[in-house]
Amino acid sequence: MAWTKAPADMTDWLTTQMEHYPLQYRPMFGYPTWFYNGNMFSSVHGENIMLRLKPADQAAMMEAFDEVQPFVALNGKAMKDYVMFSADLFSETPELQKWFDKGFEHVKSLPVKEPKVKKSK
Repeated sequence: MAWTKAPADMTDWLTTQMEHYPLQYRPMFGYPTWFYNGNMFSSVHGENIMLRLKPADQAAMMEAFDEVQPFVALNGKAMKDYVMFSADLFSETPELQKWFDKGFEHVKSLPVKEPKVKKSK
């Protein structure tokens, strides 16, 4: 998948969803991304949304929705803690919030990730 700018309406929708949680926002590779204690929680990727879930919840979400797939980065590598789904899914189901809640519970359980110290030249 080539890099494409995140659609504004999807970014706005996801920003509203993220207001339910005490997250930190910062762009990553040009996409809006939310973190908790330094751990990535959710992001926009192209025209998709990615969400961090524990393995059992990933399997359950993929079973519940055909649109949900393992997240594969631009370099072709799968990121084991993440699923991605099309923007269309968020307009189709009111239960999507429960998956964000499950993802947030998972990311809260992770150890704090300290920022990397930049090496001086």
